Amino acid sequence: MVKVVVANRLVRDGKTYKGGDVVDVTRGEKRVLLGQGKVRAHIEQDKPAALAAKEGK
Repeated sequence: MVKVVVANRLVRDGKTYKGGDVVDVTRGEKRVLLGQGKVRAHIEQDKPAALAAKEGK
């Protein structure tokens, strides 16, 4: 399972998700939903960029 972010509105398995919700889907579903423009890739960040830059100095 991979995580994706709903773009606007997604109805899946009888549930309605609004824009910005993070949803777990299979790789095949992700490919189809990305192609339809219904979701975007979800990227997890360990630390905010500003905090990481401060620690790097």
